[in-house]
Amino acid sequence: MQTSFILKENESRQTYNLLGHPAFLKVGGNDTQAQLSLFSGEYHKNQGPPLHFHAVDETFYILEGKFIFQAGDTR
Repeated sequence: MQTSFILKENESRQTYNLLGHPAFLKVGGNDTQAQLSLFSGEYHKNQGPPLHFHAVDETFYILEGKFIFQAGDTR
């Protein structure tokens, strides 16, 4: 089991490029026995991930502004 760690606001375990936008891995599957991954990112107006599907739950926590989500045909 991994020991505890602390990341500062501007630190990440790894950085990914998702369609031209950086996504910062804060906690990954290797840290949680594949139970949770937590990413941080910043989007501007008319930006964000395209419609897509996951076989697992996905949660967004919006700190500022608005985001449109779609589940099936419901927006």
